[in-house]
Amino acid sequence: MSVSADRARGTAVVALTESQVNQRRLASRRHGLWAKSAGETGLRHYRSGRLLRRLEDVLAVQGRPLSEDQVPAARSWAELGVIADGVYVALLATFKKGEIPTPKLLDAWRGLQRDRLLHAVALGLTPAAKAELATTLSDLHRAQETRATQERLRAKQVRPAR
Repeated sequence: MSVSADRARGTAVVALTESQVNQRRLASRRHGLWAKSAGETGLRHYRSGRLLRRLEDVLAVQGRPLSEDQVPAARSWAELGVIADGVYVALLATFKKGEIPTPKLLDAWRGLQRDRLLHAVALGLTPAAKAELATTLSDLHRAQETRATQERLRAKQVRPAR
């Protein structure tokens, strides 16, 4: 609706102060951890994207880059991490006020951490999962070497005599 249409109807157009604009911009952050405003979801996607890129960089440096099959799980892990950070900040705010956090908030944080840990295990990010992955890969490497040796021996046995 344009300003001229507002004046024609007789409604007054009020200019907002800078503090009022900031209040309206930040309102969704103050009134819910799972805010669905475009700004808040955009910020969440940006943060989870940065976390995903950092994870990819770290795993590439370690010599075990993410495969195409692991990317959705890694993205979900990053999104859960961003949401869990928001819940943790809300928990800290209640503790700083000297209040007891609500059971709903504690259950939300506990559930997010549990789900994030499951994703981390699936991606091989925990020490136990990393050790299991290393033994699995070493067993796989050992099996491949054994198979290659057996094929070389068979190739020598099959050669016709001259």
